[in-house]
Amino acid sequence: DPEMLKGDRAVQNTHEQMVPFLVSMWMYALVVSPDAAAGLGGAYVVLRAIYPFLLGPRVEQLQSRRVAFVTFPCYGIIAWMLGSVVVKAWTG
Repeated sequence: DPEMLKGDRAVQNTHEQMVPFLVSMWMYALVVSPDAAAGLGGAYVVLRAIYPFLLGPRVEQLQSRRVAFVTFPCYGIIAWMLGSVVVKAWTG
Protein backbone atom coordinates (compact mmCIF):
# COMPACT_ATOMS: atom_id res chain seq x y z
CA ASP A 1 0.00 0.00 0.00
CA PRO A 2 1.65 3.28 -1.10
CA GLU A 3 -0.01 5.29 1.67
CA MET A 4 1.30 2.94 4.36
CA LEU A 5 4.76 3.04 2.78
CA LYS A 6 4.60 6.83 2.83
CA GLY A 7 3.69 6.78 6.51
CA ASP A 8 6.44 4.30 7.30
CA ARG A 9 9.03 6.39 5.49
CA ALA A 10 7.93 9.55 7.28
CA VAL A 11 8.07 7.91 10.70
CA GLN A 12 11.42 6.20 10.05
CA ASN A 13 13.02 9.36 8.72
CA THR A 14 11.74 11.42 11.64
CA HIS A 15 12.91 8.75 14.08
CA GLU A 16 16.41 8.77 12.54
CA GLN A 17 16.70 12.51 13.11
CA MET A 18 15.09 12.59 16.55
CA VAL A 19 18.24 12.18 18.66
CA PRO A 20 20.35 14.81 16.85
CA PHE A 21 17.42 17.22 16.87
CA LEU A 22 16.53 16.81 20.53
CA VAL A 23 20.14 16.93 21.70
CA SER A 24 20.91 20.03 19.64
CA MET A 25 17.70 21.79 20.68
CA TRP A 26 18.22 21.16 24.40
CA MET A 27 21.86 22.17 24.25
CA TYR A 28 20.92 25.32 22.33
CA ALA A 29 18.20 26.14 24.88
CA LEU A 30 20.60 25.67 27.80
CA VAL A 31 23.62 27.45 26.32
CA VAL A 32 22.30 30.02 23.83
CA SER A 33 18.60 30.95 24.12
CA PRO A 34 15.50 29.03 25.20
CA ASP A 35 13.23 31.32 23.17
CA ALA A 36 15.27 30.86 19.99
CA ALA A 37 15.40 27.10 20.64
CA ALA A 38 11.59 27.06 20.83
CA GLY A 39 11.33 28.93 17.53
CA LEU A 40 13.85 26.72 15.74
CA GLY A 41 12.25 23.62 17.24
CA GLY A 42 8.84 24.75 16.03
CA ALA A 43 10.16 25.37 12.53
CA TYR A 44 11.76 21.91 12.54
CA VAL A 45 8.49 20.26 13.59
CA VAL A 46 6.52 22.09 10.89
CA LEU A 47 9.05 21.00 8.26
CA ARG A 48 8.87 17.40 9.47
CA ALA A 49 5.06 17.55 9.24
CA ILE A 50 5.33 18.56 5.57
CA TYR A 51 7.66 15.63 4.73
CA PRO A 52 4.98 12.97 4.00
CA PHE A 53 3.16 15.27 1.60
CA LEU A 54 6.34 15.75 -0.45
CA LEU A 55 6.98 12.05 -0.93
CA GLY A 56 4.54 11.96 -3.84
CA PRO A 57 2.28 9.21 -5.13
CA ARG A 58 5.02 6.85 -6.39
CA VAL A 59 7.07 6.53 -3.21
CA GLU A 60 7.55 2.79 -3.71
CA GLN A 61 9.75 3.34 -6.78
CA LEU A 62 12.18 6.18 -6.18
CA GLN A 63 13.12 8.67 -3.51
CA SER A 64 11.35 11.89 -4.34
CA ARG A 65 13.68 14.86 -4.78
CA ARG A 66 10.99 17.05 -3.29
CA VAL A 67 11.80 15.79 0.22
CA ALA A 68 15.12 17.63 -0.05
CA PHE A 69 13.12 20.85 0.45
CA VAL A 70 12.34 19.58 3.94
CA THR A 71 15.34 17.41 4.74
CA PHE A 72 18.11 19.93 4.05
CA PRO A 73 16.51 22.77 6.04
CA CYS A 74 16.05 20.34 8.94
CA TYR A 75 19.73 19.40 8.73
CA GLY A 76 20.52 23.12 8.61
CA ILE A 77 18.52 23.80 11.78
CA ILE A 78 20.35 21.03 13.62
CA ALA A 79 23.72 22.24 12.33
CA TRP A 80 22.91 25.86 13.27
CA MET A 81 21.96 24.89 16.80
CA LEU A 82 25.02 22.68 17.31
CA GLY A 83 27.34 25.24 15.73
CA SER A 84 25.93 28.02 17.89
CA VAL A 85 26.44 25.93 21.01
CA VAL A 86 30.06 25.26 20.08
CA VAL A 87 30.72 28.94 19.33
CA LYS A 88 29.04 30.09 22.54
CA ALA A 89 30.90 27.51 24.62
CA TRP A 90 34.21 28.39 22.92
CA THR A 91 33.87 32.16 23.25
CA GLY A 92 32.13 32.23 26.62
